[in-house]
Amino acid sequence: NSGVDLKSIVAAFENHLIDQALARTSNNKNRASELLQMNRTTLVEKLRKRGMIVPAAKNRAGEIDADAAEFKTPTL
Repeated sequence: NSGVDLKSIVAAFENHLIDQALARTSNNKNRASELLQMNRTTLVEKLRKRGMIVPAAKNRAGEIDADAAEFKTPTL
């Protein structure tokens, strides 16, 4: 198959935009999500899937507090 892998290209472009937004906002997820015009929770989930956020310990209800999670600075 010599076709274009659109899914990979779109994911790479999205990751690049996220990294740029985080760099422009000094890794402020609220401001970066505003620049990207996406919900903060969506941005946090995308970062978690990329391994850029290590979840904090779960609370008593078994929920992870996204604000208490450790953020790994992207390398540009």
